[in-house]
Amino acid sequence: MTAAALERVQAHVLRPAHAHLTCSAFYFVKIDEPAGVRDLLRRLLDTPMTVSDAEARRQASQPPDHPYVAVGFTRPGLKLLGREYCATPTQVAGGETDPFSDGMTARRALLDDPDTSSWPGSGCHMLLWVADVADRSYRQAVDDLLERSHVSPPHVEEGCRAEGGAVVLGFRDGTSQPFVSELASRDDRLPGGGTVTPDGWRPVPLGEFVLGSTDAGEERLLPDPVSVTNGGTFLVYRKYVFDHQAFDAFLEDAGREYERVMGWDEGGCATVAAKFLGRYRQGESPPGGPEGYDAVIPAGTSPDTIPSGPNDFRYGSDTLGHSCPLGAHIRRANPRDALGFDGRLTVRHRIIRRGVPWHEGADQGLHFVGVNARIQDQFEFIQRQWLNTGSALRLGGDVDLIAGSSPQSNEGSGEQAVRFVIQGTDPVILSVPRPFTRLLGGDYFLMPGMEGLEQLARGSA
Repeated sequence: MTAAALERVQAHVLRPAHAHLTCSAFYFVKIDEPAGVRDLLRRLLDTPMTVSDAEARRQASQPPDHPYVAVGFTRPGLKLLGREYCATPTQVAGGETDPFSDGMTARRALLDDPDTSSWPGSGCHMLLWVADVADRSYRQAVDDLLERSHVSPPHVEEGCRAEGGAVVLGFRDGTSQPFVSELASRDDRLPGGGTVTPDGWRPVPLGEFVLGSTDAGEERLLPDPVSVTNGGTFLVYRKYVFDHQAFDAFLEDAGREYERVMGWDEGGCATVAAKFLGRYRQGESPPGGPEGYDAVIPAGTSPDTIPSGPNDFRYGSDTLGHSCPLGAHIRRANPRDALGFDGRLTVRHRIIRRGVPWHEGADQGLHFVGVNARIQDQFEFIQRQWLNTGSALRLGGDVDLIAGSSPQSNEGSGEQAVRFVIQGTDPVILSVPRPFTRLLGGDYFLMPGMEGLEQLARGSA
């Protein structure tokens, strides 16, 4: 069953298609002529640049001779190709509408997002996620296919990830991903990467990320049209820009304040930065800690075990946040067992995150890519309940300063009550001018299964 499921999933969605493909280009396409898009899909499948996850694994031992292209559509894009998307009742809870049907822009108020209508990718119908080598030489092949198929020139966003490179404000990104039972070998199932349980870590079922597979609730979510969605998934794309100058200035002031309150040398900027995110920045270590250690004093490990690595920790024994602050970004984005009940409150709220850094002149940021089967219960729950507000985490209305958003922080008023608390016997309350990232644009995409792409290419029902 596992092999069959991965034959249906597009390569490069759940995991990198090939180790040598370090760069990404995101093509945001508007569909003017459906016939041209169908022709493009046929060419991508025939080349083949668009293959299944299972096929990419079979090719992984050979150097890539072409880019891998994952294809997705917004709901209006599917409709232009003659497919009407319809959510199942289990995808819509509490009387709200379906996120994919609405599109990200329409859910701006729910997400507390800023106005991103001026972003050049707004209103697109189709996404081509091109995975390429570092010199980007293979991108020309995709451009040639677009021209031959007479598809309108897209808006293109680019990014590249250097191996082990720092991404988010000097921090190493992507250190913790859920290990999925159908994807990871036993050697890859590292403690800290699955779902926390009282006696260890449990793999996350494939159905939390792939439509038509069994999820953690023992269900198989499969919205209409099933021929397109089976083996597919929802991809959340968001482009963020970082304010490095403001972050560095904050650290300089906060480091001095932290040492003043503590009354001795506590590592200054490096320690505050680590408390702020939940991990030390690349190249920095805790005072007296081993080189390369990248977690803030783990709050606890699996019961009666020795930590197997820097990701093998939990928060249940650090309920006051004296080790890792309650508001640290990684604690908010993945609370593990911090909410009590042996971690059961976090089981259905995991995503696969595939961030890609970008640089444009003096600006830099992150192409956030989140993969999930239920946008409302996964990406949107994390964004709305854990990042945009701290009420579930005993932080009141405090917003996460890395990926959170609030109406106040989007008004640009300058004087905003944003704070960060380092808990302890002598807590340190730091005043922050504003969150250090800003959303530029994004959307929700359905990445169809392989059979669905073939049907869309043929124009068949």
